[in-house]
Amino acid sequence: MPLKNNILITGTSSGLGKYLSQNLGCVALTRENKSQVLLDYRNNCFDAIVHCAFNPERKVSDWYQYLQDNILLTKELAMLPHKKFIYFSSIDIYRDENTNYKLTKLMAESVVQKMATSPLILRCSAILGETMRPNSLAKLLFEKNAKLSLASLSSFNYILQSDILEAVSKAVHTEIEGVVDFVSSTDVFLSDVDEMYGSEASFGSYVYMTPRLSNAKITKLSPKVNKTSEEVIVEYYNELKHG
Repeated sequence: MPLKNNILITGTSSGLGKYLSQNLGCVALTRENKSQVLLDYRNNCFDAIVHCAFNPERKVSDWYQYLQDNILLTKELAMLPHKKFIYFSSIDIYRDENTNYKLTKLMAESVVQKMATSPLILRCSAILGETMRPNSLAKLLFEKNAKLSLASLSSFNYILQSDILEAVSKAVHTEIEGVVDFVSSTDVFLSDVDEMYGSEASFGSYVYMTPRLSNAKITKLSPKVNKTSEEVIVEYYNELKHG
């Protein structure tokens, strides 16, 4: 794919990184080509580095690889010449429970804040889009009588890949820095989604409560993001159902 932008995007084999790279035309970094890309572009000054890659392994089987994927790679990227560094973090950082995921995200954030040029950290809620891994919401929307481990009173905040793309495109050319919560204006209970779409799902007992956050900062950068989670779900459903 010809490059349209002098941007490096990581984690482009799947998920958000794949979606952004498909739409921005960039230098795409994966685990497989990492060494070659870092060598080839060590003297190139990127307009932006957009760091999406993350190893989310819950039961870590190789701690060195986990460190390499999540912390050392972030440091290597921050050392490349660049004008803007955008790091994708998570609102799970606000949860009380201290998981490997939360602590590693905080460590990576600290590397970005200390070492990167014009750092912007986007703490995202649950991301919906065609390249994202199927989750409980997808089961509710597209499976009749789905069985979930989550309780019906679990709450989530949802955002769209397409809205992230627009926000990143704007952020690359602005001076906005710091930590920004990338969330919709409201949360939604899974029970409400079940009722909206007539899913008739069977729910489990684990209650997940999303942290309640404001989207004031992100809507200043990209007003299009100012939607409710219900509105995001409708867009996502129509996008996948009707192409």
